[in-house]
Amino acid sequence: MSPLQRAWKIAGIYAGFGVLWILLSDHLLGLLATDPASYAALQPWKGSFYVVVTALLVVTLARRAFQEQQDLLRRSQESEDRLRAIFDGVGDAIFLHDSRTGRILQANSTGEALFG
Repeated sequence: MSPLQRAWKIAGIYAGFGVLWILLSDHLLGLLATDPASYAALQPWKGSFYVVVTALLVVTLARRAFQEQQDLLRRSQESEDRLRAIFDGVGDAIFLHDSRTGRILQANSTGEALFG
């Protein structure tokens, strides 16, 4: 999943939770508070609870996205390490060069040993 898709997924979950909160929290508060004064007194607590819960939701979703990113980076590094081991383990000299300039960009250990 691309970073943009991941960001939209997080935003979508947050928006979905927000819409459900709007639709359901006033109804639930109406069941708990039987008179207008207690309803008004509970409103700030309802808002505070929303802020805390959504902050935890965002942290959880972001942490999961960052863990996925770290996993991808780790797997990429492992893949690069395997490629490097194969590249350096070959008994023949291998050179990577810029096709426009002919400049050598990289050589395996056999190439470096043979040509310096």
